[in-house]
Amino acid sequence: MAARILITREEQPGERPLAADMGLDVVYAPLLRLTLDAGRSTAPPRAMHHALTSRNAVEALRAADLLHHLEGSEIWCVGPATAAALGGIPHHVSPGTTGEDLARFMLESGVKGDVIHICGEPRRPELKQVLEAGGCRVTEWVVYRSEPVVADLPEGEIHAVAFFSPSAVRQFKALGWDARYSGPYIAIGPTTAEELKPSSCGVSSEASFRGVLITTRIILHEQI
Repeated sequence: MAARILITREEQPGERPLAADMGLDVVYAPLLRLTLDAGRSTAPPRAMHHALTSRNAVEALRAADLLHHLEGSEIWCVGPATAAALGGIPHHVSPGTTGEDLARFMLESGVKGDVIHICGEPRRPELKQVLEAGGCRVTEWVVYRSEPVVADLPEGEIHAVAFFSPSAVRQFKALGWDARYSGPYIAIGPTTAEELKPSSCGVSSEASFRGVLITTRIILHEQI
């Protein structure tokens, strides 16, 4: 029988077949509801550099037909999922997995002046802090919001739980699911793993759904 993995965010196209090919059965229980706000927000003045730390930010711009706002600028992003969402739009991808990694990559690449961070709410402060410490001026353009969802733990045996954001971890704990299921937990990156403390977890070496599944397989295999 395939190991049953709880995915704590909304399903994306192609994920179930990918999981099945790896011998995993995925069960979805989204802990956050995304509201895309790009169409209702006021775009800031154009800048030479745009920073993207989430695929959701790209999708919010696309839904509001605002991807053209990126034209003529250098685009910097973190993670293969965010890069893939940009499609054919030229961009630079950080070799790291966090907003702080992206900020350091940008500074090391010579970024100066105005930077627009296209982001969601809530968001982590590290990218802005590191860039501003390096002399950049950062404007945060909030284009989506994550709201907690009240739900119940799906029935049936769960062999592992996968997390894709710190906000999902906080909602998991707020619902008391951590008392009902102690793991193993798998985090898409180090910032999400940090939110899981003091619980131990596996951290995906690649900030993608595929990377999370590979890490899950390794951890479950080690427990056999």
